[in-house]
Amino acid sequence: MDDALVAHVTSSQWTTDGAVASEPHAWQVVAHAATSFTAGPRWTFDIGTPSAPTDPTPPHGAALPASPPTLSWQPASGASSYDVYLDGTLLGNVASPHTLLGQLLPGGTHTWRIVSRNGLTTTTGPTWTISMPTSGLTHSTKILTSTGDVTAVTVDRIALFASNASQGYRANSPVVDLYDS
Repeated sequence: MDDALVAHVTSSQWTTDGAVASEPHAWQVVAHAATSFTAGPRWTFDIGTPSAPTDPTPPHGAALPASPPTLSWQPASGASSYDVYLDGTLLGNVASPHTLLGQLLPGGTHTWRIVSRNGLTTTTGPTWTISMPTSGLTHSTKILTSTGDVTAVTVDRIALFASNASQGYRANSPVVDLYDS
Protein backbone atom coordinates (compact mmCIF):
# COMPACT_ATOMS: atom_id res chain seq x y z
CA MET A 1 0.00 0.00 0.00
CA ASP A 2 1.28 3.48 -0.85
CA ASP A 3 4.20 1.95 -2.76
CA ALA A 4 5.41 -0.07 0.22
CA LEU A 5 5.24 -3.82 0.71
CA VAL A 6 2.94 -4.29 3.66
CA ALA A 7 2.31 -8.03 3.78
CA HIS A 8 2.78 -11.45 2.22
CA VAL A 9 -0.59 -13.21 2.23
CA THR A 10 -1.75 -16.59 1.01
CA SER A 11 -5.43 -15.64 0.74
CA SER A 12 -7.37 -13.07 -1.27
CA GLN A 13 -7.86 -10.75 1.73
CA TRP A 14 -5.72 -8.42 3.79
CA THR A 15 -6.69 -6.18 6.71
CA THR A 16 -4.77 -3.12 7.83
CA ASP A 17 -3.03 -3.30 11.19
CA GLY A 18 -4.65 -0.07 12.34
CA ALA A 19 -6.12 3.22 11.27
CA VAL A 20 -5.21 4.51 7.83
CA ALA A 21 -4.41 8.21 7.55
CA SER A 22 -6.99 10.59 6.06
CA GLU A 23 -5.45 11.17 2.64
CA PRO A 24 -5.28 9.58 -0.83
CA HIS A 25 -3.86 6.04 -0.92
CA ALA A 26 -2.91 3.49 -3.56
CA TRP A 27 -2.64 -0.28 -3.46
CA GLN A 28 -1.65 -3.07 -5.77
CA VAL A 29 -1.50 -6.85 -5.61
CA VAL A 30 1.55 -8.57 -7.00
CA ALA A 31 1.14 -12.31 -7.43
CA HIS A 32 4.25 -14.41 -7.33
CA ALA A 33 5.01 -17.98 -8.18
CA ALA A 34 8.26 -19.78 -7.56
CA THR A 35 10.21 -17.80 -10.18
CA SER A 36 7.90 -15.09 -11.54
CA PHE A 37 5.94 -12.03 -10.46
CA THR A 38 2.75 -10.66 -12.01
CA ALA A 39 1.65 -7.17 -11.04
CA GLY A 40 -2.04 -6.39 -11.01
CA PRO A 41 -3.56 -2.97 -11.65
CA ARG A 42 -2.95 -0.14 -9.24
CA TRP A 43 -6.06 1.10 -7.42
CA THR A 44 -6.49 4.34 -5.55
CA PHE A 45 -8.83 5.38 -2.79
CA ASP A 46 -9.24 8.44 -0.61
CA ILE A 47 -9.92 8.38 3.11
CA GLY A 48 -11.13 11.62 4.54
CA THR A 49 -13.39 13.06 7.10
CA PRO A 50 -17.07 13.27 6.27
CA SER A 51 -18.38 16.74 5.62
CA ALA A 52 -20.47 18.55 8.19
CA PRO A 53 -24.24 18.31 7.80
CA THR A 54 -26.00 21.36 6.35
CA ASP A 55 -29.48 22.77 5.68
CA PRO A 56 -31.33 21.71 8.84
CA THR A 57 -35.10 21.27 8.90
CA PRO A 58 -36.49 22.93 10.90
CA PRO A 59 -34.07 25.74 10.05
CA HIS A 60 -31.65 27.20 12.57
CA GLY A 61 -33.34 29.83 14.73
CA ALA A 62 -36.87 28.81 13.71
CA ALA A 63 -39.73 29.83 15.99
CA LEU A 64 -42.14 26.93 15.62
CA PRO A 65 -45.81 26.86 16.65
CA ALA A 66 -45.42 23.31 18.06
CA SER A 67 -42.87 20.56 18.56
CA PRO A 68 -41.50 19.20 15.25
CA PRO A 69 -42.08 15.48 14.59
CA THR A 70 -38.74 15.07 12.78
CA LEU A 71 -35.32 16.62 12.42
CA SER A 72 -33.59 16.40 9.03
CA TRP A 73 -30.53 17.73 7.19
CA GLN A 74 -28.78 17.38 3.85
CA PRO A 75 -26.66 14.24 3.49
CA ALA A 76 -23.03 14.83 4.38
CA SER A 77 -20.48 13.80 1.77
CA GLY A 78 -18.47 10.81 2.96
CA ALA A 79 -20.80 10.02 5.88
CA SER A 80 -22.16 6.53 6.47
CA SER A 81 -24.20 7.41 9.57
CA TYR A 82 -25.10 10.28 11.87
CA ASP A 83 -25.21 10.78 15.64
CA VAL A 84 -28.20 12.94 16.61
CA TYR A 85 -27.94 15.17 19.69
CA LEU A 86 -30.87 17.07 21.21
CA ASP A 87 -30.20 19.49 24.06
CA GLY A 88 -26.74 17.95 24.46
CA THR A 89 -28.01 14.38 24.82
CA LEU A 90 -27.32 11.66 22.25
CA LEU A 91 -30.66 10.43 20.88
CA GLY A 92 -29.05 7.75 18.73
CA ASN A 93 -27.24 6.93 15.52
CA VAL A 94 -29.12 6.86 12.20
CA ALA A 95 -28.10 5.83 8.70
CA SER A 96 -30.26 8.36 6.85
CA PRO A 97 -30.22 12.17 7.19
CA HIS A 98 -33.36 12.44 9.30
CA THR A 99 -34.80 11.16 12.56
CA LEU A 100 -38.21 10.91 14.16
CA LEU A 101 -38.18 12.59 17.54
CA GLY A 102 -40.65 10.19 19.15
CA GLN A 103 -41.42 12.79 21.80
CA LEU A 104 -43.01 16.20 22.08
CA LEU A 105 -40.54 18.87 23.04
CA PRO A 106 -41.64 21.22 25.79
CA GLY A 107 -41.96 24.91 25.00
CA GLY A 108 -38.80 26.97 25.07
CA THR A 109 -35.51 26.92 23.18
CA HIS A 110 -33.81 23.67 22.20
CA THR A 111 -30.47 22.91 20.57
CA TRP A 112 -29.64 20.11 18.19
CA ARG A 113 -26.61 19.01 16.25
CA ILE A 114 -25.50 16.19 14.03
CA VAL A 115 -22.17 14.37 14.02
CA SER A 116 -21.34 12.84 10.61
CA ARG A 117 -19.54 9.48 10.80
CA ASN A 118 -17.72 7.18 8.45
CA GLY A 119 -15.81 4.03 9.34
CA LEU A 120 -12.76 5.97 10.47
CA THR A 121 -13.61 9.42 11.77
CA THR A 122 -16.29 11.96 12.62
CA THR A 123 -17.16 15.59 11.87
CA THR A 124 -19.28 17.57 14.29
CA GLY A 125 -21.75 19.89 12.63
CA PRO A 126 -22.90 23.27 13.92
CA THR A 127 -25.33 23.57 16.80
CA TRP A 128 -28.76 24.64 15.62
CA THR A 129 -31.56 26.11 17.74
CA ILE A 130 -35.33 25.94 17.51
CA SER A 131 -37.97 27.33 19.83
CA MET A 132 -41.61 26.69 20.61
CA PRO A 133 -43.95 28.87 22.64
CA THR A 134 -44.37 28.04 26.28
CA SER A 135 -47.91 27.37 27.41
CA GLY A 136 -47.82 29.51 30.51
CA LEU A 137 -48.80 26.43 32.51
CA THR A 138 -46.84 25.10 35.42
CA HIS A 139 -46.79 21.50 36.51
CA SER A 140 -48.09 20.27 39.85
CA THR A 141 -49.07 16.89 41.19
CA LYS A 142 -52.21 16.39 43.27
CA ILE A 143 -52.48 13.16 45.22
CA LEU A 144 -56.02 11.81 45.28
CA THR A 145 -56.33 9.73 48.43
CA SER A 146 -59.60 7.89 48.11
CA THR A 147 -61.83 6.47 45.42
CA GLY A 148 -63.90 9.15 43.84
CA ASP A 149 -61.57 12.03 44.75
CA VAL A 150 -61.87 14.78 42.19
CA THR A 151 -59.83 17.89 41.61
CA ALA A 152 -60.16 20.65 39.06
CA VAL A 153 -58.30 23.69 37.83
CA THR A 154 -59.33 26.44 35.45
CA VAL A 155 -56.85 27.75 32.91
CA ASP A 156 -57.79 30.49 30.48
CA ARG A 157 -61.50 29.74 31.01
CA ILE A 158 -60.95 26.01 30.38
CA ALA A 159 -61.77 23.69 33.28
CA LEU A 160 -59.61 20.60 33.67
CA PHE A 161 -60.96 17.78 35.85
CA ALA A 162 -59.21 14.70 37.17
CA SER A 163 -60.37 11.76 39.23
CA ASN A 164 -58.53 8.67 40.41
CA ALA A 165 -61.59 6.47 39.96
CA SER A 166 -65.29 6.43 39.54
CA GLN A 167 -67.80 3.86 40.65
CA GLY A 168 -67.17 0.54 38.91
CA TYR A 169 -63.65 1.57 37.76
CA ARG A 170 -60.43 0.74 39.59
CA ALA A 171 -57.67 3.30 39.28
CA ASN A 172 -54.11 2.20 38.49
CA SER A 173 -52.59 5.14 40.30
CA PRO A 174 -53.83 7.60 42.90
CA VAL A 175 -51.57 10.35 41.45
CA VAL A 176 -52.88 12.72 38.81
CA ASP A 177 -50.68 15.31 37.11
CA LEU A 178 -52.35 18.68 36.69
CA TYR A 179 -51.14 21.80 35.04
CA ASP A 180 -52.05 25.10 36.59
CA SER A 181 -51.27 28.67 35.58
